Amino acid sequence: MLMFAPSAYAQENIPDNAQPNEYNAGWECKSGFRKDKESCLAIVLPADAYLSGYSYNKGWVCRHGFAEKDDACHPVAIPANAYLDSYGKRWSCNRGYEDNGNDVCDLIVVPENGYLTKTGNGWDCKPLFKKTDTSCVLITVPENAFAVPASYGSGWKCHYGYLEADGRCDQIRVPKHGFLTGDSYNYGWRCERGYKRSPSACIEIVIPENAHLNYSGNEWECDRPYRKNGSSCSVN
Repeated sequence: MLMFAPSAYAQENIPDNAQPNEYNAGWECKSGFRKDKESCLAIVLPADAYLSGYSYNKGWVCRHGFAEKDDACHPVAIPANAYLDSYGKRWSCNRGYEDNGNDVCDLIVVPENGYLTKTGNGWDCKPLFKKTDTSCVLITVPENAFAVPASYGSGWKCHYGYLEADGRCDQIRVPKHGFLTGDSYNYGWRCERGYKRSPSACIEIVIPENAHLNYSGNEWECDRPYRKNGSSCSVN
């Protein structure tokens, strides 16, 4: 006759209203009960709640349209011009309205030459207009510039090869052995490798013995194990 070893579950002290865990060693509470230390306590459902199917935490969740507070389920109060979101626990304002932070959805006042954003909870200005707190102001674009959509700044940028200065766009003067970077800082240009910048020119770098151009290519550094000593490299 074949003999089987007693089940590990049978040897374990399983409390009332519990059952062996189907996937792991140990036990779990039956439906309608939740684990509390080494016992299974009956879950007391508040009004407008249902069993979560889990034996931990409270073991219940509120129905759609209700939110938990103080161990109870309270209906979600939806203000005018709002709707209950898909989670059923909170509300969102209708398109064209915004939450003012006091559980009220205020109408969004769109100024002239403005429009509601894609999400519908804000507004922006049409092209060639700049957004302020309450209006859309026509952008005056200087020569050699183009308009850009922005709620801050000038609302325009200079064309490539020009830099903004006092509300205008000045052409960048690139010296010999220099090139345009497209940046709006550092004069908009830099020197080629092997040259370093003075205020308005690119000066050839004189590399001393036992030295080489650094990573940027616009300055030199000493070969190892030499160290910089003024304009030369020496071993200390």
